[in-house]
Amino acid sequence: MTRFGRQFSNSFCSTTLRELGTVINGRLQYCSATKSARLSVVCWGALVTDGCSSSVNVTSSPASGSVFPLGTTTVHASADDGTTTPSTCTFKVIVQYNFAGFFQPVDNLPVFNVVQAGRAIPTKFSLSGYKGLGIFAAGSPSSGPVACNSSDPATDLIETVTAGGSSLNYDPTTDQYIYVWKTNPAWAGTCRQLVVQLNDGSIHRANFRFK
Repeated sequence: MTRFGRQFSNSFCSTTLRELGTVINGRLQYCSATKSARLSVVCWGALVTDGCSSSVNVTSSPASGSVFPLGTTTVHASADDGTTTPSTCTFKVIVQYNFAGFFQPVDNLPVFNVVQAGRAIPTKFSLSGYKGLGIFAAGSPSSGPVACNSSDPATDLIETVTAGGSSLNYDPTTDQYIYVWKTNPAWAGTCRQLVVQLNDGSIHRANFRFK
């Protein structure tokens, strides 16, 4: 009977690929350096053991070398030596943007950014290149109240802007997206968390204390 080796059937489960990565777990990797804004070419190898035959046919769908979109794709694999029922397994390929955190003036968790309520906050981040302006998941970005704790680290957020409303732009000179978050004057004396969910399924947060 043909069996998948441990590295194929276990290590591949829920493997996350980021756009600057090359090899994951020593086996799963990009096989092309050319990737579009929302697609990645991914390769893998299968380790199989068989006690009956030295010739084993391993297939998968999607196949190794396929173009994978952002998000999660389940790959179905089968190993067949022609003597018994084929052995099967599945694993997930997760392709995400290369998000490295928020840039100044916003500090990342666990810091609370202290800012005047009602001001517009330029929230800057990079995805390692321009991925279009449709990068947010539906309903994102959003914010909600969180508890203010005097023991939490805090820093004054100096850079704010005047804006009529929230907006998203991309600056090619710095390779940064700038989401201008328009805050509410009524938030004075409270704390809130900005939640940015991208259309690759990843979620990124920053905390703010309003004065």
